[in-house]
Amino acid sequence: MYCYQCEQTAKGTGCTAFGVCGKSPEVADLQDLLLYVTQGVSKYAHRARALGAIDKDVDVFVTEALFTTITNVNFDEERIEALIRKAGQMRDRAKKLYEDACRKAGKTPETLGGPATVAIPATRDAMMTEAAKYGVAAGEEKWGEVVQGLRYLILLGLKGSAAYIDHAHVLGFDDDAIYGFFHDFLDYLTSESYTVDGLVGRAMDAGKWNVAVMELLDRANTTSYGHPEPTKVRVTPIRGKAILVSGHDLKDLDKLLQQTAGKGINVYTHGEMLPCLAYPGLKKYPHLVGNYGSAWQNQREEFDAFPGAVLMTTNCIQKPKDSYKGRIFTTGLVAWPGVTHIGPDKDFTPVIEAALAAPGFTADEPAHEIMIGFARNAVMNAAGKVIELVKAGKIRHFFLIGGCDGAKPGRSYYTDFAKAVPPGLRDPDARVRQVPLQQARLRRHRRHPQASRLRPVQRRVFRRPDRPRARRRVQDRRQRPAALTCSLVVRTEGRVHPALAAAPRDPQHEDRTEPSGVHQGARLQGIAGEAEPPAGHDGREGPGRDPREVMTMANDSLAKGTPFDIAGLTAYQPDSVVSRTIIDRPVGTVTSFAFDKGQALSEHAAPYDALVLVTDGSVEIAIGGEPRTVSAGQGIIMPANVTHALKALTPFKMTLVMIRA
Repeated sequence: MYCYQCEQTAKGTGCTAFGVCGKSPEVADLQDLLLYVTQGVSKYAHRARALGAIDKDVDVFVTEALFTTITNVNFDEERIEALIRKAGQMRDRAKKLYEDACRKAGKTPETLGGPATVAIPATRDAMMTEAAKYGVAAGEEKWGEVVQGLRYLILLGLKGSAAYIDHAHVLGFDDDAIYGFFHDFLDYLTSESYTVDGLVGRAMDAGKWNVAVMELLDRANTTSYGHPEPTKVRVTPIRGKAILVSGHDLKDLDKLLQQTAGKGINVYTHGEMLPCLAYPGLKKYPHLVGNYGSAWQNQREEFDAFPGAVLMTTNCIQKPKDSYKGRIFTTGLVAWPGVTHIGPDKDFTPVIEAALAAPGFTADEPAHEIMIGFARNAVMNAAGKVIELVKAGKIRHFFLIGGCDGAKPGRSYYTDFAKAVPPGLRDPDARVRQVPLQQARLRRHRRHPQASRLRPVQRRVFRRPDRPRARRRVQDRRQRPAALTCSLVVRTEGRVHPALAAAPRDPQHEDRTEPSGVHQGARLQGIAGEAEPPAGHDGREGPGRDPREVMTMANDSLAKGTPFDIAGLTAYQPDSVVSRTIIDRPVGTVTSFAFDKGQALSEHAAPYDALVLVTDGSVEIAIGGEPRTVSAGQGIIMPANVTHALKALTPFKMTLVMIRA
């Protein structure tokens, strides 16, 4: 077993004995084999598509197989074994589809190997033995840590996209081009050789496709149930029999609500199902009475205390306690050994019977409500009123908190941020209870419809010691009408930049403004906008900072013809790299950098010569793997197309000149 696909992973490196999520070594190995055989399905399906042959069942199976292996989805060895055998059947079906298409086109089919031909073992034990050949460790041994890491970056991106398209498919929304994307990328991951540049390019392309998948899911949800609207939601229980629904699937909730109508059962959402209460097509049910509990990682305590039945849809299940294992149910792809599974017929009778047999809530708790439903339509429809209130001075500040706390103690960053909002800026009705951020009424609404147009500011960045590199808090030096703290903020004038959709980044890395008006967040490659993507960075902790992870200070429009202190353009920040653009033109850039001691940039290359002028301190610059020490008053030219890396021997500053010619 070697699994490192989630933030919970042991020691932040990988689970090797037993999954922190509860995944057994057997499940982990079976999932590796399922993924490998599924790649074989796509090898044939991809080639069949090139000849105009498509099988919808094959398409859907591939995305379901990917989704099945996501963290906290399927822990049932028996079900995964069955999926592996089905993958073998689907591969045979895709192979026939391809060969038939070749005959029709008068072409000779390719002879494929690897996952296209691997035999499906006869027993589960034999499957686990076979799986050892295809896991993460085997890939690192074959290709090295960097290439294997990039391969898995792409694969994990595909898994996330698969989750989205599966939910859209359930609602009857599909996109043939998107299924083609999955087959194309899975086929690519079966290649025998790779380049770092090619892998990075593919990862970026996967991000573009993920935006398309999210758009499809958004269309599926809003077409089926209407656009979310501002809604008061009760977060305390009321007397009566009860069912709690967790996971993500809107249609499962809809079907359950239909089947429980008139039965005297109250239905509650849990965790990430909370937004369902804002959809007109779901909140119309009077017995959908509110939300119970908090985030998915707290389910073991909350499900234990819930006096009714629990239904898990799609994912986010944890090992059930014995106290409620008899009244928790799964449906869709989510599964746990020994837990009753509701099949594709979606007959929720066992769930209803369990709810009626349970005691339910014996009394109403004091009413408490929160506001939800501020999705894009609601926000944009209120934009005129919001702007009017800002101009009138009745709205002074906006807060956008986007993300979810980690499962481990000390990972409550977003809740902590919400609690830290100064009392004078926080809605007096807002309480950080079980739902971390309480939304206010429109007059105190905290989202800005065009956050990307806010005036740039110079900022200080604080690294959280418990979350190195992953999250940082941003403090403005000038007053600013908004504060954003998000897992992902990628924007170009208010829109998601399609080239950046798959690049999770820190908030301060996204709010960069350069004098030319080009958003620095759109220039991912290298410390001075090199055309080549960074190589050698595997995304893990260590001295090698991704060249993209540089804090950029605002340019205050340096006056031409006036002397300035070049070393004073940037200030040192603890554990950080700070940059400031001096000149940015199509023909080249001049950029000032300040590195704290020990900070580094991972090995990467540029298609143009780059001149480094050290203005303070000392740096080790490795060119083509050979290190040189460069100190204040010295310079060095880094040749085009030769890899280079930097490490600060002391706090040091440099000016980088890049001529794109």
